[in-house]
Amino acid sequence: MKEENKYLQAFLKKEKKLISEYMEGFSWEKTYMNWENVLGDFGIDTKNLFVEVIIDNENMTDCRSYLSWWPKGKIKECKALVVNEFVGNGYSCRYPAASIDSGFSSGQRDTLSFMWELRNNTNKIAALLFLASFHARIISSRKCFPKEEWPPYLVVSELTNLIWEKLNNNERSYKWHNACGNVLPINSEDWHFKITDVFSLTHYISIEHCQLLSKFQPVKVTFKQ
Repeated sequence: MKEENKYLQAFLKKEKKLISEYMEGFSWEKTYMNWENVLGDFGIDTKNLFVEVIIDNENMTDCRSYLSWWPKGKIKECKALVVNEFVGNGYSCRYPAASIDSGFSSGQRDTLSFMWELRNNTNKIAALLFLASFHARIISSRKCFPKEEWPPYLVVSELTNLIWEKLNNNERSYKWHNACGNVLPINSEDWHFKITDVFSLTHYISIEHCQLLSKFQPVKVTFKQ
């Protein structure tokens, strides 16, 4: 028993050293600053990620506002589609059911809901999006971790935990169901090149968020009677 404990302690010490070597110099403040700079270089306004779309609702009596991912630069076309499919026909729209809003998973809708709740706190939105990016790779029960291309799993897990602490507290915890896969409506190919350090990894994820917010516009659709 003592021999087993000795090997366990040696193993844990080795793990701790590995994590310490990779995480040396890491800080959330530097990561957040780099995230803002990268998104700014792509022309993304991190202070105003949502667009609110107001739709006149003369014929609809039971319609709730909702959040969705709309194609970037296609707000007018998407709004016209919603008007044509619902308002023009006098349908009751209790849930986002326009064709433009279909195809998104519950996890991806949860991400929008969390982003809307945090819309006035860019620092926490950044942390949320990092966790969303890591979810399918390291948190989900269906996770697919690029072990040959990324730093060791233990290191990325520690990074995820540190960012988690920046986002969550005793009053509010943001998380997705473990069964959810990709909670962002984009897929990055993690196997094209090797990432050897934590800074490069967080930079890579920041670019993924640029891809996300260059392709999709978070919107809140509100029906006005």
